Amino acid sequence: METNVSIVSRSLRRNPIYIIIYLFWSKFLLVEFLPYIVLIVLNYKIWKRVKTLSRLRNESGIRPGPIQEDELYVVKLLSTVVSVFIFCQSFKIIPDIYEVLTCSYNDMTKSTCKGHWMVEYIIDLSHLFLSVNSSSNIFIYYVQGSKFQKSIIQLFSQKRSLAYTTRNYEMVIRPLETTKEDFLRWPHIMYDMPVIYVKEQNI
Repeated sequence: METNVSIVSRSLRRNPIYIIIYLFWSKFLLVEFLPYIVLIVLNYKIWKRVKTLSRLRNESGIRPGPIQEDELYVVKLLSTVVSVFIFCQSFKIIPDIYEVLTCSYNDMTKSTCKGHWMVEYIIDLSHLFLSVNSSSNIFIYYVQGSKFQKSIIQLFSQKRSLAYTTRNYEMVIRPLETTKEDFLRWPHIMYDMPVIYVKEQNI
């Protein structure tokens, strides 16, 4: 006996008001479209500001120092991260736009709004790019930054540290002649820490 399993949308999901408010106004505009626009505008303003300062330094005959080079590196890195983020996240917008624009009110209420095979393919592709975006930042940092490259190489090339087998000691100075009450103030002996004994002299 075979059992057929299918995914059926609930009445709320087929409600046209829900589709318009959730998919378009809430999800598309507030979560996807507006944040992308804000990211693009802010990155453009940062890039334009850095270019303006660089042009002014060149006109003044000032050579860029390490700080200016770091600023330019950060701008390039930030622009790359934002570009990859928008590219990978933009695929999930297409199915939402398709559903809002192509499905009429009657189709929504009767649950006869069928998806296109290309839209189904884009949905699967958007899931893939979401995973790619989550794991792509480390590769962007590696390609863009020489310091990050050196850190990664050192991390994987160095031998295992002996930090787990060695002991960290602190040098403690305490008087040579101590009473029992004074000893309670110096609990370092309990932890086997080296102690330097100093004899007190009255001057």
